[in-house]
Amino acid sequence: MQLILRNLMRSYPVVLDPNTANSFLSISADLSSVSISENHQLQIPDNPERFSVFNGVLGSEGFSSGTHSWEVEVEGSDDWVVGVAEESVNRNIRVRANPANGFYCIWRKDGKIVAGLNSVEKTIAKPAVHGIVVILNWDKGKVTFSSAENNELLYTFKNKFKKKMYPYFYNKSKTPLKIQPIQTSITDKI
Repeated sequence: MQLILRNLMRSYPVVLDPNTANSFLSISADLSSVSISENHQLQIPDNPERFSVFNGVLGSEGFSSGTHSWEVEVEGSDDWVVGVAEESVNRNIRVRANPANGFYCIWRKDGKIVAGLNSVEKTIAKPAVHGIVVILNWDKGKVTFSSAENNELLYTFKNKFKKKMYPYFYNKSKTPLKIQPIQTSITDKI
């Protein structure tokens, strides 16, 4: 007789790096969600990796090759930014989240979802999007955003990447942005 054990494990394709989080942000214990802090500014050590002037945080792992994807629940948050950022982005001055500044992002603000282009903001979707899928194809120089509900393409940035790229999140809401887990099945035969 053969007994098969199956365990479903949750794992996260992106884990937030609390050392980069602005001091007004609250990161969940499992490092999978970010919101504005209920206690206002947190007393955390200053370091050069930390975003000091806007509510940003990076993923803990950067990418300089390959294709990587993650899904972010944005429902309930009305002021957010999701995308990727170059490792070298300026974290100490307020800049627009656009490719000229090392950001490839979309965001929701003032009831619209827009893509941050170098010269303008381009409205790309109605605000009814509940989840965003981000696909970074570093080798092809693409960052693609789609709706998690129906796979509708929202926007694709195209550029030749030369630097390591990190998942980037910004939230100015008490409702957290949540990185969605992926289910992994492990089977053991006994």
